[in-house]
Amino acid sequence: MLGTELWLPKHGSIQSLPYFQRVDRREGETWDALVARAATETLAYFREFPRSFVQEADVYVHLNWVSEADFETL
Repeated sequence: MLGTELWLPKHGSIQSLPYFQRVDRREGETWDALVARAATETLAYFREFPRSFVQEADVYVHLNWVSEADFETL
């Protein structure tokens, strides 16, 4: 997972909210370690997300992910 973005449908389009979480690969980090850390950090991000904001509207979550082979070509 490369990152998480929150979207809010608004007037027939999608507004990207300023709540973006990103997980970068650390130097020397194995792919399996990156995937495990990204999952852990993403879950922690959602646990800390303000519940009051979520109750105000329908919010969609866009998870950005990539395979290891595709990641190497970024």
